[in-house]
Amino acid sequence: MKLPLSTGLTFVKAHILLTLHICFALLLGLLMIYQPAPMNLFYSLSLSPNASVGDEVTFTFDQNPGYKGSSTQQAAVTFNPDAEASIRVDPLNLDSDSLQIRVHSGSTTIRKFETQVRLNDRTLYTVTTIDKNQLSSQTASGYTTYTLSTTQLKQIQNEARLRSEMKFILLAALVLLYLVLLLRLTCLRSMPRKYFLASTVIALVIVGFCANVLFIKQPLTRQSQVSASTAFEIDQNEAFTIQQKITPTDDINKVTLPVSLDPDINRFDTGNSQYHDVYNDSETFTDQYIITIAQINDGTTLFKGLASPSMLNDDLTQLTIPITVPYTGATLSITIEKTATSSQTALHFQGYPDTNRSDFSTGAQTTGLARTGNIVLNVIPGYQGFEYQHAILYIILIFGSLLIINLLSLRPRWKKARVPLILVNYSALLVYCFAQFKVFIKYVGGFPDELAHISYIAYLKHSPALIPDFSQMRVYGVNGDSGTITMSQSEGFNYLGHPPLYYQIMKIIGGFSENNGVVHFDLNSLRLKSLCIGLLGIALIFYIGFTRLPKIPLLQLLFGLLIISPPNMIYVMSGISNDTLALLTVSIFVFGIVRFYERRYNFLTYVLIALGIGGSLLTKLTAGVIVGVSAVLVVAYTVWKERSVKPFIRPSFLTTLPLYLIPVAYFFSIWRRFHTIQPGSSSLAYEEYIRSTAYTPILERDQMGIWDFVTSYVKNFMNTWFNLAGGTAVPRNMDSPLYSIDRLGVVLILLLPFVLFVVRSKSRSKGFILCGLVGVLSAFVVQVRSVYSSVLNAGRFGGYSSRYYLCAISIFALAIMWIICRTFIVKTTREKRLALDGSLDETRGQSSRNASKEKLILSEAGVFLVSCFIVLLVFDGFIYSVLYNADSILYFVQ
Repeated sequence: MKLPLSTGLTFVKAHILLTLHICFALLLGLLMIYQPAPMNLFYSLSLSPNASVGDEVTFTFDQNPGYKGSSTQQAAVTFNPDAEASIRVDPLNLDSDSLQIRVHSGSTTIRKFETQVRLNDRTLYTVTTIDKNQLSSQTASGYTTYTLSTTQLKQIQNEARLRSEMKFILLAALVLLYLVLLLRLTCLRSMPRKYFLASTVIALVIVGFCANVLFIKQPLTRQSQVSASTAFEIDQNEAFTIQQKITPTDDINKVTLPVSLDPDINRFDTGNSQYHDVYNDSETFTDQYIITIAQINDGTTLFKGLASPSMLNDDLTQLTIPITVPYTGATLSITIEKTATSSQTALHFQGYPDTNRSDFSTGAQTTGLARTGNIVLNVIPGYQGFEYQHAILYIILIFGSLLIINLLSLRPRWKKARVPLILVNYSALLVYCFAQFKVFIKYVGGFPDELAHISYIAYLKHSPALIPDFSQMRVYGVNGDSGTITMSQSEGFNYLGHPPLYYQIMKIIGGFSENNGVVHFDLNSLRLKSLCIGLLGIALIFYIGFTRLPKIPLLQLLFGLLIISPPNMIYVMSGISNDTLALLTVSIFVFGIVRFYERRYNFLTYVLIALGIGGSLLTKLTAGVIVGVSAVLVVAYTVWKERSVKPFIRPSFLTTLPLYLIPVAYFFSIWRRFHTIQPGSSSLAYEEYIRSTAYTPILERDQMGIWDFVTSYVKNFMNTWFNLAGGTAVPRNMDSPLYSIDRLGVVLILLLPFVLFVVRSKSRSKGFILCGLVGVLSAFVVQVRSVYSSVLNAGRFGGYSSRYYLCAISIFALAIMWIICRTFIVKTTREKRLALDGSLDETRGQSSRNASKEKLILSEAGVFLVSCFIVLLVFDGFIYSVLYNADSILYFVQ
């Protein structure tokens, strides 16, 4: 016995792949004959066109001992668009040996019988179809009874079990297991076991997430509800008909009718004493209403059926009819017909005396309705919304493919393709940024302070001046739809007080014009131009990474994602905001400092630094503090490290000194005129400031202790980093810990750089990066002091947003890259640790060009962790912060 067993094990080891294929084939065969219980099974009848809406169709199965009522299931005839009736099969009836279907004779005949699997009002697939010629029938007493034979039922039941949903789940699990083992035995054979197991778990989680998005998350529907204080209920006891015509503006996937119930009872609350005042049973109302949806031009009926309790939403305020109507420009009619007079009407529809809806062409036509005058039936067409599910899957597919290609590029044979692949990475990320911009401006909106920013530009157009008179600057009546700003319509003091560089640029390139006190502009064109300024900053950061980081595509892909993944990066840039120019100016400064670190003490380096500092100071004070403090520290660090001031007495530096006088002159002028370097409402419009929401009288203020302030500040500061910090609410759980999977990646971008403070290294590159981080911390201290002062003096807790530091994203990304390079990048010669640019950190004379010739590789741990970081950023960025919550974001559904 031992010999055959030993021989078998030897064969398996020698032919492991063949064994895997054989095992997979055997398990697949077993799965094919496995017959689990069917799930979500429906019996559906296709009926003749002359069927009457609401006619009862009865399905009678074998008697079930102990629960005789379950053997009979009923359905009502509906048109959707053809006449049909269907039931969800009770599991107690799945093994029945007989089935009789009774319909009204004369007006109704069965055309075919189908067995379907449905989920969330969607037919996933059809299991079997039986033509009417295969059904035996008998007519008696005004009814026709169709009978399915025992053989037909057994065939249906066998097919339902063979094609059960459970089998597809098991098949997917088997295929995934097969692919995992196949990869392990072939191309991933050399991967350490711990990394392979961890990668497998991550891949399975991603597959599960995709399945959830595809099958559980629901498609979006845009609905524009009518708001009118003169709404009334249509609650007439007598029979009537009301027809409303609408002209759809897009594809429709459902129609909703606002309703109310009197009394307000759930359809399953059968124990309520008033239950039968509203319902006959859980599937029918006591009031009989026939709802018809048809096309006016050709009279095609798209839906016709009785109003059913199953159409009610959970709040019992809406009846929803799933229906697919492709946009053709044709007019639709929605007709509600009350078929008989009732003593008390329980189901009430809703009407208005007028409407401002563009898709409502005329008022309603009524017959038998006592109410006279202009009446509009409240109908809410559900237009096909943004296909966020497909967008999520496409993003995962594209970045998943990009990640795999970048991993393959680690192999020696891909050496020549690495530089082109890096360019592809950065190009794909820029396209991704633009795609996010299109979604943000159309479906999200609510960009922070956009109205005030546009008003600032309009004021400069209306009152041209190099330095605006902040005391006269207002927030004006801006109409983004018509692209007009009425300068005489003031809505309050303009509280921004930012330096004017960004606004002067936008005034020039924004396409503004003025006519009789009305400034004209194109909002989306203005947003696009503002975005391009920010994208220039991102492209410059990408250039820094491309030229200074090791030419490892995987590492470069991570660097690019570090830049664009914080949710507010592209979101804020999509609106009108000086943050776009702040990102560009800080990036210019960082580029100049990188060149200075490389000891390129030429005119271009000093000009870049001067433009970065001056531009930041003239754009936004937060950016100005960051670069100003960083520059002072770089000067001090260089003098201390080099024991020399030569870099700062060169003619190339001295010739750039006049550039620093421009921001000095601006702030001197502002200080002399307004006695502050950033004018605001508290200093220029005090009475208005006292009456605004920025000030709370002392008797109305909530008390806040120091610890309350600290905890509230930290919580809100972090929340505005991983969540959109604008006027559009995104309902994410703010109380989840920072290490939650839906925010960990972007939180690491903010926190991980400060690990550099505890890393023991005398590296010169570390010193330069620390100068930048201290600059960020200095701006943070200023912000905390400002918020505390606001709480203390004005009772307002605001201005805590962490999005203000996105202009320094290049500093954060370079700090993270330094940590990764130091920890996970090795040279084949195993010499000293690498600096940021890949050169030997302590070799003063070696250029980065020579250093780039060294063979640099990521360690196995580095490859795994960098890949995991990439996956986290792909999900935690645009997907989790926007798309996954699209069904809860206002403009996605309106």
